[in-house]
Amino acid sequence: HAGDAMADDRSDASASDGDAARLAEPLLRGAGVQVLTHTEAAAAALRADGVRACTVHVYTRARFADEAPDVAWSLPLGAARLARAHFGGGTPDADDIKKLRRSIRAEIARDAGHLLRVGPPDHAAATSKTFRSLARICGAAPSSEGPLVQRLLPLEELRAWIPKLVEMDHDELASLPGVSSSRTHQIVPGALVAEACMDIFDLEALEVCPWALREGVILEKLDQLPVLG
Repeated sequence: HAGDAMADDRSDASASDGDAARLAEPLLRGAGVQVLTHTEAAAAALRADGVRACTVHVYTRARFADEAPDVAWSLPLGAARLARAHFGGGTPDADDIKKLRRSIRAEIARDAGHLLRVGPPDHAAATSKTFRSLARICGAAPSSEGPLVQRLLPLEELRAWIPKLVEMDHDELASLPGVSSSRTHQIVPGALVAEACMDIFDLEALEVCPWALREGVILEKLDQLPVLG
């Protein structure tokens, strides 16, 4: 099984949060708390995804052998980060959207060959609350139907929605299925990241995975437990 997966805001922290995390890391390790690098987190999310790719921030490529990724690629394109940096808490205009779309595509395209060196994907998967919301907007099944129902985020439908999403205000976005009031600012940046990834890597759709980093870490820990018997 092969795949590509995107998660847009898994480790999306501000500079001050990052400084605090670096200072706290020796204390956490000393207390026996596992601190994951971006690559380690990508590998852990891979375990939950069940395909050979997963992501931290934006994009990771992996192939199943020992369940570790062949390539782990992390980009600072989290939806919350992009909203803060490009929209400044306000409503974006056409120029803001154009600049952000160009920036996202350039960031992903710059090192696209890094991911594709191990071969083209045959299964694309996404692990992210924002991507899950986008899939719901595009017609995917609601959470009430359970975690194992297939949910897709198709590129064609997403492209049709993006101009409408850009024009919506906070209340209109919050009224969409699968979108919470606290995450409305992430919808447009997340949609632009998803569009760019699918376009650049020639993907028709992403399959939304119901699990991500947390479940991957749990699976990793379970594998490390001694066999009883």
